[in-house]
Amino acid sequence: MKMRLFLVVLLLVLNPFGCTDRVETVPAIAPTNSEKVSDAPVGQSVDVRSATAEDCQTGGIVYTVYIDVNLSSSFDEDDSIINKYSVCNGVNGSNGSDGKDGKDGNGVAFAVVDASAEQCPSGGSTILMSTDVGNTGVYDVNASNQQSMTICNGQNAVTPAYTPVEPIYACGNTVAYKEVLLRLSNGQVLGSVSDNTSGKMTRLAFLTDGSFVNTDNSGCSFSLSTSSDGKTRSISWSGKVQKSWSISY
Repeated sequence: MKMRLFLVVLLLVLNPFGCTDRVETVPAIAPTNSEKVSDAPVGQSVDVRSATAEDCQTGGIVYTVYIDVNLSSSFDEDDSIINKYSVCNGVNGSNGSDGKDGKDGNGVAFAVVDASAEQCPSGGSTILMSTDVGNTGVYDVNASNQQSMTICNGQNAVTPAYTPVEPIYACGNTVAYKEVLLRLSNGQVLGSVSDNTSGKMTRLAFLTDGSFVNTDNSGCSFSLSTSSDGKTRSISWSGKVQKSWSISY
């Protein structure tokens, strides 16, 4: 039986002409003494700024997810970087013989809030995402395409022994709001799973081997499998293996 999958877009490819020159840091809220967990990590934040020429030759935006070590509500050199993503502008293409110039699109706005005790008994954060109408850089709860992802602290706040390595665009879907998988350094695959095609009852989970169908009505079906020796994992669609990677323990 195929699992119905609603993969939350962690990092969405912005319209090449929708980027603005801005720096945004979403502060994390430090817990009170009664809320702290032993050895709990400090808040997670997202820094948003224009890409340098080294990051993107044609310009773009750089998203840096980091741990705000000193709770300064800004990205400092002492902060610990969790991951860094560059979303680069494309090169202007030529118009077709009967085509029209497109309109500038909208980007994506983020906000980070504390997860509820029901979601994360040991504490955690929820990343909220929506369409950035007008490209203001400010998350709006009333904007369209609302999505979220909750990341919970582990018991005793032990840092997991893996980090995101790369996004996997199932069926080659790379436009905004298509579902994205995250491949981790230990070989696991992280995705947002739903029990129906409407994308309701969504939960972030490690995907097991098996077949999946996305929930964005693009007709994408894919499968994950592990080699018989347990050393390699692969993802397949369109009847063939598209990508393989090593598994570590």
